[in-house]
Amino acid sequence: MGKERKSNSRKSAVNVPGIYVKLDRAEGLPAADSNGKSDPFVKFEIKGFSKHKSSVIKKTLDPSWREEFFMECPDGTRVPLSIQVYDKDPAISDFLGSTEIDISELDMLNGEKQFELPLVNNKKKKSAAGKIFLTVSRVEKKLSELSSKSSAKAWALPTGKRRVVVELIKGMDLISKDSNGFSDPYVVLKLGKHKHTSKVRSRNLNPKWRQRFEFPWEEGESPILKLDVWDKDYLSKDDSMGSSQINLEHLQLNVVNDNWYDVILKTELAGHLHVLVTIMLPDHDMELTKEQRKDAVGSLKVHCIRAKGLLKADTFGKSDPYVELELSNARATSQIIMKTLDPVWDRVMELPVNDVFASLKLTVWDYDKASKPDLLGSLEIPLLKIKSGENQWFALKSKDLLKRGQGEIELSFKLKYNVPKAYMGVIKRREQSHMAHSPAFSTKRLKNNLTRLNAVGAISLKGMTVANDLQYWKLGVAPSVLAMIATAVFFLTFRLWMVPLGVLLAVVVVGLMRLGGNRMTLNESGVVVTAVKSKRNSLMAKEMAELGIAGDGGSSSDDSDSEPEPEEGEGKSKKKTKSKQSLVDQIRTLNRIGKQVQDIVEFAADFGERVLNLLNWSVPVITQLVCIGLVVATLLCVIIPPNVLLMLYIEFRFVKFGVRKYLKPRSKFHVPFIEAVELISRVPSNMDKIRYERLTTENGNNETKVSKKMK
Repeated sequence: MGKERKSNSRKSAVNVPGIYVKLDRAEGLPAADSNGKSDPFVKFEIKGFSKHKSSVIKKTLDPSWREEFFMECPDGTRVPLSIQVYDKDPAISDFLGSTEIDISELDMLNGEKQFELPLVNNKKKKSAAGKIFLTVSRVEKKLSELSSKSSAKAWALPTGKRRVVVELIKGMDLISKDSNGFSDPYVVLKLGKHKHTSKVRSRNLNPKWRQRFEFPWEEGESPILKLDVWDKDYLSKDDSMGSSQINLEHLQLNVVNDNWYDVILKTELAGHLHVLVTIMLPDHDMELTKEQRKDAVGSLKVHCIRAKGLLKADTFGKSDPYVELELSNARATSQIIMKTLDPVWDRVMELPVNDVFASLKLTVWDYDKASKPDLLGSLEIPLLKIKSGENQWFALKSKDLLKRGQGEIELSFKLKYNVPKAYMGVIKRREQSHMAHSPAFSTKRLKNNLTRLNAVGAISLKGMTVANDLQYWKLGVAPSVLAMIATAVFFLTFRLWMVPLGVLLAVVVVGLMRLGGNRMTLNESGVVVTAVKSKRNSLMAKEMAELGIAGDGGSSSDDSDSEPEPEEGEGKSKKKTKSKQSLVDQIRTLNRIGKQVQDIVEFAADFGERVLNLLNWSVPVITQLVCIGLVVATLLCVIIPPNVLLMLYIEFRFVKFGVRKYLKPRSKFHVPFIEAVELISRVPSNMDKIRYERLTTENGNNETKVSKKMK
């Protein structure tokens, strides 16, 4: 046996043979403690070669270790892998059960093999002692990768405790600590024994971080979240810029607490921090408090029932899925279901509705304690399209919501809101997503935005083309004569009330004729392909061609996000003495300019599409409210003389701004807004329509009876 071990071990400077064990879990272990539980751990041994002991899982009969480790043993050995489960005790550990695996049957070519083995307690007449689940594979490891002690990679289970999500948005009016009149601020966040540090923002007194941190908050721990602001110094000790404290006990649960906090340095004000704090309780159904109901216009109950066919994100071909809901600045999280692709949550979560024109964002994540969670799928559903009362299946989408993902989720909704109060909010400022980052520069994204803007311009071009054809008598004698008569009558009889009336008639006509442009779609590469069908209506075809961007939504040589290649001979003409740093700076500058152009074009395309979708009744409620406003404006213009209306409007503004300055001054953190722009922003763009589109599920989106929890 010793000779066999020596000849087959092949332990050299290159490879060491052995087995790789993935210890998953056990079920139905016997109780060994007075509390009816056990503290199980597992001993692995290949006699004469290697040993390993797992971690201890406290107070459970169904432990889940989720550890993986390497055990050295020679090829072809007939020594079995012995597995013994014990209950951990301070004095002598109690034996619970054992089993073994014949590792001689393992082969590197066949990959890993899963085992579901019954445990037997030989000390109690071979009585059953539960089951153990693990995966074993024959592998080889480099000698340099092995240490003197056997190491295991552990996947810790979720605690199910309270979770505090802190989103550090930005700072304002921080103090200067450097000789150049600036600072290089960063923030250290502390809660109990846990600490996180933000990024450093160089030469800035109004930094923007937009970073998210998560803290566990155990029972009995201090409720004080401390934020220390420091100035980064690379040649000396960092300087304190002040600190701020947040008492978590004063915050609401399961909603985003959006506040500005003063930074204090030696009892003096040293700036402000904008911080969002969310305290999540995932272990029970979530209901709003009386205070939350009072401040909101309504409420939304979401029953996360189950999911099926989710993406495999873990090593064992499973996932640890949980659901996170986001509605404006409110969030809720379900419990985590371990090791399954078909989880059943059966959890009801209630969210406050502050804007009935907002959309519910649902994300399914795979839990990983050692790293960031993995995305399994997402959805976005406008509140006004929610059907209350039925259980519905939804197909999950990709992260950008433009492609089909993997898996489906069953949901049920119950939406209630105060109609007058909710509809009056259409002109109020929308709650902004403070963590949203504008997308990086991409030639494909810029091409899509230019194509969308071109489509919006094409709609306006139709009217301009008709007017031009009438003036040049291209449509015949009768149409041009009628146009001349209509123009004369309009200007001779014009009254102010005709303006809102004309807009009202245009909205009604567009709605009846279903005008407003072609339906936008994307191809498999995510490129806009049908925003414009006619080359005659391509407003920017020449400009886009000069930029090297295809305006018809077809394929283009620059679909990728890579930088454009230099022209032939350009590299030879460059001087060799030009520094690499200056070249990097030029690339960054070009990228920054491209990003600014991309953002401007995207804003213009979004705004134009929203206006067209307002006219074509994409959101009937908003268009109806606009029509009511136009009717009221028409009546006011008929009843009240224009000069009196103008006087009343100017006087109203005097009174409005006087009250804000002397009687009810606004906070310095208030962001001004324009009511008309806020109204239009609540209408979806064409890209939003694609994101909101509901995909067909396997059962055809069939609806069943409402669940008992939602009655």
